[in-house]
Amino acid sequence: MEQLRKAVKMITINELLNNEPVQGWETKEFTYKDHIFEIRNYRHEQIIVRDYTNAGKRGKMVNALSFCFRNIDSYQEIMEYRDFEEFYKLLTKEVNIDDYSICSDSEKISVYLREEQATRFLAKDLSVYKPLKEVPKKWTIPHAIRALINHQFEWLHCDGVYTDDYAYDNAVNFREGEIKDAVNFAKKIIESPSGWWCNDYDKNGVVSICCHSFDCNSFKFKLA
Repeated sequence: MEQLRKAVKMITINELLNNEPVQGWETKEFTYKDHIFEIRNYRHEQIIVRDYTNAGKRGKMVNALSFCFRNIDSYQEIMEYRDFEEFYKLLTKEVNIDDYSICSDSEKISVYLREEQATRFLAKDLSVYKPLKEVPKKWTIPHAIRALINHQFEWLHCDGVYTDDYAYDNAVNFREGEIKDAVNFAKKIIESPSGWWCNDYDKNGVVSICCHSFDCNSFKFKLA
């Protein structure tokens, strides 16, 4: 396989990652042909390569390739010996996934392609999220996300996170305190939106933004 790789001009995922392997549960980013990709390693049992080029854009889709295997040799085959051009064609649908299979020396590697709404992912180009031009009459999650990403707030604060382990929650003071990375906070809401809600509960510019009743946060909106 190594001789074949050298004989044919090709580029592997590892080479696109500058030969810095992606560890278990780690996510890394790379580019190929003006597309932005993220790869996520699930303990060498599964990797997902997602094309983030359209992330955050309404009416667009984000395509993801999932590779499932049972041993480290199969994982290395995908990362070190397969031309990424193959996977690029699958992700851009130049090749039909139904006509594609990977066979290693030991077993077949399962490959799946799925499409996801682009708005379920944080855009790489944050200019997609336009700043608010006026105070919303009724706050919604999209309003809050735009305000947070464009730093239209005086402060952003965690008011309390509550789990079933009260002793631990009490020991960490329910994680109360300043939230320093507003974009990462917004990313969490965009990519795991279930249960999130917000409202302007005191009419003084303070907006409550919470996940159900166990992850409570707030920010002071500033239009400028």
